[in-house]
Amino acid sequence: MASVSTDARGNQRIIFTHPDGQRKAVYVGKMPKRKAETTRIRIEHIVSSMFSGDAIDDETARWLASRDVSMTKKLAQVGLTQKRESASLGSYVDAFIASRADVKGATTRKYISTRNKLVKFFSASRKLQTIAPGHADDFRLHLISEGMAENTVRKHIAVCKLIFGSAVRKRLISENPFRDLKASIMPNMSRFFFVTREITDKVLSACPDFEWRAIFGLCRFGGLRCPSEVLALRWRDIDWEGGRIKVTSPKTAHHQGGESRVIPLFPELRDILIEGWEPGIEAEPVVTKYQGADNLRTQFVRIVERTGLDCWVKPFQNCRSTRETELVQAHPLHVVCRWLGNSEPVAAKHYLQTTSDDFEKAIREATQKTTRNPTQQVSVKARNDGQPSIMPVRETPDFQGSANSREHVHKRIVAEAGLEPARELPPIGF
Repeated sequence: MASVSTDARGNQRIIFTHPDGQRKAVYVGKMPKRKAETTRIRIEHIVSSMFSGDAIDDETARWLASRDVSMTKKLAQVGLTQKRESASLGSYVDAFIASRADVKGATTRKYISTRNKLVKFFSASRKLQTIAPGHADDFRLHLISEGMAENTVRKHIAVCKLIFGSAVRKRLISENPFRDLKASIMPNMSRFFFVTREITDKVLSACPDFEWRAIFGLCRFGGLRCPSEVLALRWRDIDWEGGRIKVTSPKTAHHQGGESRVIPLFPELRDILIEGWEPGIEAEPVVTKYQGADNLRTQFVRIVERTGLDCWVKPFQNCRSTRETELVQAHPLHVVCRWLGNSEPVAAKHYLQTTSDDFEKAIREATQKTTRNPTQQVSVKARNDGQPSIMPVRETPDFQGSANSREHVHKRIVAEAGLEPARELPPIGF
């Protein structure tokens, strides 16, 4: 807990216990009691967040951002925040990337790409605290002006949120200027492509060796991510008798229980993998020739083009998407998601496709339903044709008189139809 102390001259100081165990004080000079109390409360919030490791609350962050240089230096001197003038964009982002030993090489490359764009737009010497939300908006518009697709822009914004969010937690800045910008990836239906069995057979025939058939088969029939999961697969991960494959997943390894998953050894996949199996190679990767290759996509496009087809967009992801779409038609969604290592919302948003077979099935079922009931429409029409028509309600002499009289009632007249003469129906009561 912090407290306000006043000396004989009326100067005030906020005394608190720092997380390092030392008693420290922030000298705030002469100020109204209410303002000193507000300062004490904000310092308590800062100390509390330091103990818990959480980010400071929004109100305290705004309070910090509104402090003048003098107060900022006083807070920095007692370790409540870091010196703002020392945090430049280039040096901080470089330090952030260097500290992220927990991410894979592909993620690091994404960070570096975003870093280069930030430095190019703002300059490496730009101070973090001078970048406001409006500047973040300008950066986003700059990315769009370079011709980037919306999802590419959002990926860069997501990295910016991560970098500046780290700076907030380290109290180098009081708020994340990218916080309110959208960063979630939107599904692009135009980039979906269903890899049919006919196309699959052609591509398998065009593969130059077993390893390329294994790469394509693991993506198309196993739904593995390529290259990370495909290249990580070892022969010992395949349980031939149990009909299962253990898939090591570098992408989700940082999630609890996400380091690996087990999928069925589907018959189509077994037929491909058995070709390369031989005793004594259990510890070896299934794909050895292309370990470390960074141009699998380029090579795969060439293989597809040998069949006379144009390669579809996002070739490996659409193989995975196709397999998940197939499996969902035969198994519960939560089971398929467990096999492929994604969540139900992600599967529905980014993987599951509507195929031509779905339309054909809907038409076929509707046709069969009509065929099973050939007289349904005819009988309905016959009943409609025989239904007597209703004449419009019209006034009769019975309606004349006072509107307040309960003796006056409405009557409905049915016109002549069929063999029956027109008749007067029972009156409608009030």
